[in-house]
Amino acid sequence: MDQRTLRKQQTRKMIVEKTTSLIRFHGYLRVSTRMIASSCGISQGTIFVHFKSKESLLKEVLNEGIKQLKDDLTSELNPDMDDQIFINSLIHTLIKHEDILTAIYMDYSVFPDDLRRNVTEFESYLKQVLFDHFSNVQKSQLNILDRFLLIDSFLAFIRSILTERSPQSTSSLIKQKRGRIVRLYKMFIER
Repeated sequence: MDQRTLRKQQTRKMIVEKTTSLIRFHGYLRVSTRMIASSCGISQGTIFVHFKSKESLLKEVLNEGIKQLKDDLTSELNPDMDDQIFINSLIHTLIKHEDILTAIYMDYSVFPDDLRRNVTEFESYLKQVLFDHFSNVQKSQLNILDRFLLIDSFLAFIRSILTERSPQSTSSLIKQKRGRIVRLYKMFIER
């Protein structure tokens, strides 16, 4: 690989990393190409050499964040786990990706359709993982509809926590509300 190609790859990687950081701090809507260029120490035009538009750059960053989150959930969670280990692993993974989840849920309403679809696919995946775990450890036999209603309620609680957080906040609300999350999850499992 020649030097020029290597520099282009490094610049593209830097743009993605700085944009990720800016989205986590400012949110999807408030990030401008001027902010990205300034953070990278490049011109705004350089961004458009690597990305067709600001939207394509932001989509790439968020889609990659969703992919990493899904990969981590896949590697960390097993439906056959003990319920305490499962919920602790889930919370640990959510805390690790809290910034990107906050950005996703804070600005979801303004996302382009393809990005919304990606978020919806991720949520469906997470619901399936939770459903499989509920089915394996649940003490009483709830029907499928009731299980999904409990899962939707649990995820709505997580989303409400994430949307309480201001993007500039450095403290983890999931970590702060860990006890409530665990109690709610255990209550659902014991139904």
